[in-house]
Amino acid sequence: MELSIVIPAYNEAAILHELYQRLTNEIKPLSVDYEILLVNDGSTDDTLSILRALRQQDSRVNYLSLSRNFGHQPALFAGLSAARGEVVVMMDADLQDDPTAVPILYRKLLDGYDVVYATRAKRHETVFRRLSMWLFYRIFRLTASLPFPLDAGIFSAMRRHVVDAVLAIKEDNKFIAGLRYWVGFSQIGIPFERPGRYDNQSRVGFWRLARLALNAIFGFSYRPLRIMMGIGLITFALSLAGVCWVLAKKYLLSDAIPGWSSILIAIFFLGGLQLLSTGFVGEYVLRISDNVRRRPYYILNPSQSDPYPVNRQSP
Repeated sequence: MELSIVIPAYNEAAILHELYQRLTNEIKPLSVDYEILLVNDGSTDDTLSILRALRQQDSRVNYLSLSRNFGHQPALFAGLSAARGEVVVMMDADLQDDPTAVPILYRKLLDGYDVVYATRAKRHETVFRRLSMWLFYRIFRLTASLPFPLDAGIFSAMRRHVVDAVLAIKEDNKFIAGLRYWVGFSQIGIPFERPGRYDNQSRVGFWRLARLALNAIFGFSYRPLRIMMGIGLITFALSLAGVCWVLAKKYLLSDAIPGWSSILIAIFFLGGLQLLSTGFVGEYVLRISDNVRRRPYYILNPSQSDPYPVNRQSP
């Protein structure tokens, strides 16, 4: 059973040799045919030259190079599209997805599961990043239409039919960890400790993480719209009750309410609520617009990609 390990890489020149060494040390004892497929996501450092060197050193190392930096999820999807193994492992290049966990995921898959994913039992990161990720997964699960697993990123092993099911989903703004769960099949999570980055330098900024979080929330749930509709109905009911109370005070008790502060507060509150609701609608419309345009999710650079049979056209 051939094993493919798909790894997106953006400016990871300082890590690639260590990543390769640790991976091969862990995979060789499995006694399986394997490929390590790295996707250069428009790196501006020596990532591409190191990938070429690793390929010359080991024919089981393959690589693709995108025409520019498309982002983590498109690079990962490009790797999944090119992977040839009956079992595919997804992981990050920064060594926070510990290579020692790969044999554990693979062997657990052989117990009859279709997907085995890693859950993050402990994270060695800054307090802000730990808190942000903790909040994201819980907000995502609260708003999503399915009970997505908590603290489960892309690090996982999947059988070929699961990979094909994920690849068959034709939409932009993908959240691949969510799509992996959405397609179904037999899945199980295994908790692992998530170490810090090998060089302590994050390649993904806060705003890209925020955008990924929004793609996850708005891509798998209509609850934000329904919540805002519920708040709007409650606000309308309270406003109607307030109007009735004011009219009763004026015409039944001849006691007009002085002052304009309450009116201004109500106007600002309702105006802010309307803008927030419009923003939620806009997030969904934005994603509809992206899918209608049908621009390629990623573009390969053939002159910089390893010449072996792959799907050369982005879905």
